Amino acid sequence: MKDGRHLILMPTIVLVSVVAAVTLVLALVHMATAPVIEERLDRTANEARFKVFSEADSFKKIPVNRAFDTKGSILEVYKANDGSGVVITSQSSGFGGKVTVMTGIRKNGEITGVFILDHKETPGIGEKPMEEDYLSAYIGASEIVLERRADDSDPGVRIDTVTGATITSVAIFEAVEKALAYFAKTGGI
Repeated sequence: MKDGRHLILMPTIVLVSVVAAVTLVLALVHMATAPVIEERLDRTANEARFKVFSEADSFKKIPVNRAFDTKGSILEVYKANDGSGVVITSQSSGFGGKVTVMTGIRKNGEITGVFILDHKETPGIGEKPMEEDYLSAYIGASEIVLERRADDSDPGVRIDTVTGATITSVAIFEAVEKALAYFAKTGGI
């Protein structure tokens, strides 16, 4: 009887010890790498901010005013320290999920750049609207209108959709539109 318990108890003790040791190692690795990962993410996000708003000298994060963003579409707002504009990160729903877009806006309301931070769209055709050629259509606009929804009286730069990637094109448009609307509602900078 004693030997039977030993046969069951010993593997259990070994298994629990191995799991505890692996958990400890993973926790230590996480503690060691978390600051490095966070620094890299910050650096990458800062590079993206300068990509969409190269005129700024540096940026300061400001809180999102939820009174002007009741749906939670605005994720972050960074103000250029020299007062030249803002970078707003917003998101909208695409074909494969949320599309996260960073939009640079001058203090006069003109778009300086658009950059796609994250998406789950179909590789290939679904990524066509994320190419620089397509995104450059937004630069210089302070008002935008989706070509397929526009009539002759609509002011603003007309943005067309990419054939085969209409939902993704619309998601990018809506994210940029949300950033412009937030900018206008908050009085700019």
